[in-house]
Amino acid sequence: MALLRIVTWNWGMALARKAPSLLALKPDIAVVQECSKKSVDVISSHGFSGLWFGANPNKELAVFCSEELTLPPDSPHCLSSEIRVC
Repeated sequence: MALLRIVTWNWGMALARKAPSLLALKPDIAVVQECSKKSVDVISSHGFSGLWFGANPNKELAVFCSEELTLPPDSPHCLSSEIRVC
C-alpha cells in the first residue's frame, strides 16, 4: 500500500520565506493557513499545483498538491480544471 503524506500548517504568513521548511517535509498534499495568494506561485515553482481560497489576498488558505497526484483536467473530482488541485 502506498502512503500519502498530508501536511497542514498555520504559517502565520511569510510562506515564501518558510517554503523550504514545508518542502523538506515532502508532502503529497499541503494545506497552509494564513498564507498570501502569491504563495501559490512560490510553491508551484517547486513542482506543486495550488489553489488559494479567501477574500484577503494577504492571509487566507491554500491547498497544494504534488505533481504525482494531479488528475486530468476533465476529472469530475477536480476543484479547478485549470489548476488541477484535487
